[in-house]
Formats: sequence, C-alpha cells, structure tokens
Amino acid sequence: MSLASARAPGTTRPGPDVAWRVTAAYAAVFAVAAVLGRLFQADRISLLWPAAGVLVLWALARSGGRRRWVDLAAVAVLSVVAVLVTGGTVLEGCALAAGQVVQAVVSLALLERSATLRAGRGLRALRHVEDLWLLVAAALVASTASPLATQVVLELGGASLPWSSVVPRAVRNAASVLVIVPVGLALVELALSPRRRARPRPGRLRTGRIIEHSAALCLVPLTYVAWFWVQELPLIFPLLVITVWAGARMRTWFVLVHDTVAAVAAVAFTIAGAGPFATVGEGWIEVVLAQLYVGIVCTIGLALALARDERVRLARDAARARDAARAQADLLATVVDTMTEGVSVVHADGRIILRNPRASELLGVDRSVAGSVGSTGEHGLLRLDGGPLPDAELPYRRALTDGVVRDLLLRRAAADAHGETRILAFNSTTLPGDDDVVVTVVRDVTAERRELEHAAQVQARFAPERTPSVPGYEVAARVLSAGMVGGDFYDWETVDGRLTVALADVMGKGLGAAILAAAARTALRARPHDADLGDAVWAAERTITDDLRRTGAFVTAFVAQLDPGAHRLEYVDAGHGLAFVARVATGQVERLPATGPPLGVLTDLGRESRSVTLHPGDLLVAVSDGMLDALGGAIEDLGAVEDVLRADGTADEVVSALLALVRVDREVVDDVTVVALRRHADTRR
Repeated sequence: MSLASARAPGTTRPGPDVAWRVTAAYAAVFAVAAVLGRLFQADRISLLWPAAGVLVLWALARSGGRRRWVDLAAVAVLSVVAVLVTGGTVLEGCALAAGQVVQAVVSLALLERSATLRAGRGLRALRHVEDLWLLVAAALVASTASPLATQVVLELGGASLPWSSVVPRAVRNAASVLVIVPVGLALVELALSPRRRARPRPGRLRTGRIIEHSAALCLVPLTYVAWFWVQELPLIFPLLVITVWAGARMRTWFVLVHDTVAAVAAVAFTIAGAGPFATVGEGWIEVVLAQLYVGIVCTIGLALALARDERVRLARDAARARDAARAQADLLATVVDTMTEGVSVVHADGRIILRNPRASELLGVDRSVAGSVGSTGEHGLLRLDGGPLPDAELPYRRALTDGVVRDLLLRRAAADAHGETRILAFNSTTLPGDDDVVVTVVRDVTAERRELEHAAQVQARFAPERTPSVPGYEVAARVLSAGMVGGDFYDWETVDGRLTVALADVMGKGLGAAILAAAARTALRARPHDADLGDAVWAAERTITDDLRRTGAFVTAFVAQLDPGAHRLEYVDAGHGLAFVARVATGQVERLPATGPPLGVLTDLGRESRSVTLHPGDLLVAVSDGMLDALGGAIEDLGAVEDVLRADGTADEVVSALLALVRVDREVVDDVTVVALRRHADTRR
C-alpha cells in the first residue's frame, strides 16, 4: 500500500467523478483549516496551522492523479481566499499561496522517494518505523521551505515579516503534519478500504489490557488538564512518561488518540494562557514551544508503537513459519515412516541423524537405540557373494568418498524368520551443500533377485548343451554371469558339415533384453541354411525388425560359418566389432571389421559377408561388450585380450584366460561372453 494514492486497496484508478469529489472534499477541509489558523495570530504570525497537515494528506491522495496542477491551483486560490476572508491583503494571500504550494510539492517529492510508500494503491496508515522517519524528514524540510517561500514573496512585495519568524512557522507546520497526517492516513484507510470488514481483526485484549486501556483513556486527558491548569511549575517533559507508556504498551490507534489529545491540550491551554508554556511571556513563542512539544510527543509515541507493532508482526510471522515448519516436518516424518524403503541420514562421524522404522527392520537394528553406525559386523552385512564387507565399504562411507552410491547390493548375514538371507540394495548420496551428511535409501530386493536368478537360469538353458565336433578344429564358449538376465547369448550348430557360430548382444539389460535375445536366437536358427550367409542373416533380421522397432532396441551380432574342408571362414559382423583372428605364423592379432550396422538399424540395405582363411594354429575369438566394459570401456583396453590370444593354448584354455582378466579385482556389471574357435596346428588332426 502507498501513502501516495487515494485509491483503496484492490481498486482500479478512480474515474473523473471520483477524482473531482476527492479534490472537492480535501479542498473544503483545507479551506476550513486555513481560516481556522488565520483566526489565531500573534504579531502577524498564525499560532497554529492545521492546514499544513491537511495539505500533505491532499497531496498524497492526489499524487496518482493525472491533473495534479488542478489541485495545486486550488490550494493557491483557497489560500488567497482564506487570507482575504480573515482581513489580510492580496500580497499576503499570494505569499501564503506560494508557501502552501511549496509545502505540497516538497512533501510529495520526498515521500514518493520511498519504495515502501509508493509500493501499492490506496492511502494506508503508517506500518513501519522507516515510514515515520521519512514523514518526519519530509515535515521538517517542507515546513522549512514553505515559510521561506512565503518570506521571499513578501520581500518582493515590500511587506515582509522578520526573518526570525521563519523558525516558529516551520515548527508550527511540522507539528501540524506530524499530528494530522498519521491520524488522517488511518482514518482514510478505514473509510476507503472496501475490505475493511473482511480484514483479520487484531487479537482480543485480555482483561488486564482492557483495564489498562480504559484507565489510560481517562488518565491522559485528566493528567493534561491537571498539569496545564493546576500546576505552576514550568515543567512539561515529565508528561513524556505517559507518552512512553502509551507507545510501549498500547495499541497504535490508542497512541494516535493520545497524540491528538496531547496536541489539542498543549496548544489550546497555551493559547488560553495556562500551562507550563504560558510562563514564557511571549505569545507566539509560547505556542511554538507547545507545538515543538507536540511534535516530540507524536514522534516518540508513534516510533515506540510502530516498533512494537513490527515486533509483534515479526513474532506472529515467526510463529506461523514455525507452525508451518512443524506441519511440514510432521508430514515429512509421516511420509518417511510409512515408506516401504528404509531411509537413514548419517553424519560423517557416524552419528545417526534419522532412521525410519523400515530401515531399522531391514538392517535388523532397534530404532529406539540412538547413537552411531557401528561396524559391518554389528549390522551383519556381507558382500553379495557372502564374503566379509570391510567397514570402509559401508554405503555411507563410500558416499563420503565417491559422492554417490547406486544400487549397491549387500547381503544380510542373519537369516529371516523363513530361514532366508535378505539381499538389500543401497543408494547413498551426500546432501547438497553439506558433504558431511549422507542420505541412504535401502530396499529389500530379495524377491526381485530371486526372480532374476530364476530367469537367468532359464536363459542359461538356452545355451548349447554339447560342443560340436569339427574335424581339425576345437570350439569352446563360456558366459561369466553378472547375476541377472541380459541380452547376451551365443549359439552354434553344424549343418551339412559346416559349423555356424553366433554371438549377439541386445541393447539394454533385464528381462526385456532377454526376451529380445531369445527372439533373435530363434530368428538366426530359422535362417535359410542354403543361402549366402549375408542374405541369411538379413532374412533373420527382417523377422525381428518389427519387434526391435516397437521396443526401440537393436542387436549387435557376429555370425560366422566355417567350411572345415576349405578352412574358409565367412562372417557377418552387424555392428559388433569385437571379433579377432590370431595368426600363429606371424604372432599378429587382427580385429575383424564390422560389415554393417546393428540388426534393426537400416534394415533395407541388406547384409554382406566377408571371409578369412584360417591357417594351422590360427584362432578366432569373439567377445561380448561386457568384456570391454570390464577392462575399462576403451578400445585401447583390448590390448590385454590380444596378449592372451598370442599365447599358445587350446580354445578352452583361451576362454578361461580371457575370463580370468575380468575376475581379477573387477566387479562384473554385465555378462561377459567368450566364443573361441582354433584350427589344430597339425592339419592331419
């Protein structure tokens, strides 16, 4: 809300009729106040000037108007009329008009500099101490500029007042602003706000506060009457005790009433010749002192009241925020406590900050036991293979080192009520902005792992049961399982004396990839055996193209067909690129290039095959991408594979040596499949 607009909160800009009515209302009040001030003079100086306060309110109310010059012109005209009506001259009227216009312009310019005061719509009572200080500053500056402007006009007209009169006139105007503007803002807000009845009412006063306010309502006027009328000591400032009491203890509306009563009493009794200020002996000086006192009273009382109101609002907001935080915390606690996953929050020093019931159940610990995370032995956690888990590999400690732990599978040593050991999956991460706190979510994946292991067993049964017997050759293959189903498979068969070997890998993991792998194996087995190998693979590809397209998957495959009599190996590499031929005679290892994209990609282009000749002792090896991933993921990491291929050994020994590369200090995250075909060094075999 703003002091700089006459619009009520939530309303639009007033129409022309409303604007003119606002101008007319303020003009009438200003005229009455100006005439009233002119009636009380001493040495040609008005002893009080309520028109200054009314003028500032008028300026604020019309500051948002499009024709403010109309209001300023009305101020000037009414000032001249007030002077003429009370027996003054035209020159005095013009001088007063100049002073009043300056008062309005300067006050508005200063008050509009505050973002708080111009932030909204509609006149509003003072809310913050900063608003009061801005009003005080505007009152002092504008009330000083106004008599100076009046004095200049009088000087130009040859009928000036003493320059010493500038000070009492400035004090008089400032006191008027400090009394009338706060009260006027509160009254206008109350009158103009269409939602004043809907606004939340302040809390009810307790019985003690009601008694205190009632006593104050009677005590303030009686005290001022007694002090100004009875006592003869020239002391007034002890009355400030009442102001401090009212500002510190009473509602703001009561402080405004107190300020008004104090102002009227102090000025009225002083003009009547009673009270401490009447002992000065100079009429206009007495009134100036009274009005200076009024300004001090208003400033002190309102400053204390507004500061108290701000403290009350802050306390109320803090209480609401605290209640909201408690509600959110209760909601979060309810959600966490009812989760099917376990949740724990652990500090780097091992202190348990939070642990929900499910986490306690999964970890086999009593939730009521507070403290810190113990050793892996206390929790009974083992590696997935049943081996001991070092304390440094606890999920929260690994998260402190690595930042994030994803799907870490661990086994509980203790069996459950059904005699089964549970498999738990841990996901841990440090809190953003606090690397010393780790949040861990733990799930029981025993049933999932059981289903996956069963599916893996079924998938393993799809592998060939017997090793084919090919004159002059030996064949071997093996799969190092990652403990779950996947898209890897190998196959072989002998038709019309020719050996066909296949190794394929479906994109992705899990049951979906396993199903597509089964479909691809079936399609390759059903290919036409009397056709060119490239055409046969293409025919198999067309069989599964729709399935691959619907699932958004593809298959990399290496299919080779051996003619043992001619020792000619024909192959199709569909985007696989992990087949090698080791030449015994030269010691070189050749990586066979791909002959086309993966199956399911660019299916209209057909498939072409290539061929190589296997000399005595030569070795063909194809591996799945699980081997590449286990070795580091880069093509350069295949150097270890090539070193194994250069060594002597049977096909089975080569397969064992390659799988040994993966087993040594490496965690298998994907199935590793190896197929090997070696021609005997003795061609007579």
